[in-house]
Amino acid sequence: MHNQIIISLILIIVCYILLQCFTIYVLKNVRRVRSGPVLGETIKDLDIINVDQKKMKFSTLLNSQPKLMIFVDMDCTHCRSIIKSLNLFNNNVLKDVEFFTLNTKENLEELKERNITQNFYLLSEEDMLENLKVQLFPFYIEVDENNIVQKKGYASNNTIIEYLV
Repeated sequence: MHNQIIISLILIIVCYILLQCFTIYVLKNVRRVRSGPVLGETIKDLDIINVDQKKMKFSTLLNSQPKLMIFVDMDCTHCRSIIKSLNLFNNNVLKDVEFFTLNTKENLEELKERNITQNFYLLSEEDMLENLKVQLFPFYIEVDENNIVQKKGYASNNTIIEYLV
């Protein structure tokens, strides 16, 4: 009888320790962002299109300066609030913040209707979803002067403010 109690206590302690280890593992990985390129990865030199329909290379846009890239979907309510808040910022302040959306006729027309011509670019669906692995919107990627991903995550209005400060 005494041995059974000891074995039962040992099993309870082992289960408790395993549960604690699992809880710690889950809590550590909750904030890990699975979308977007891998941290430390260099951004590929993709083709992008500006609002005036001029094709250019991604590397030309980034041109050896740290940048904040925000990916938006024009149908997303939260993305629309971020785009609307652009009017609050001076264009000079936003020179190191670039915005990207999918290259569709509807998105281009909406950008032109809103008179948004600077810092906004269009990407093909393949480049956005497969090459950059951006699958949730709004999403941000911060790169250094060598186009290496330093930070990434889900964007908010505060993302721009935090980057600029």
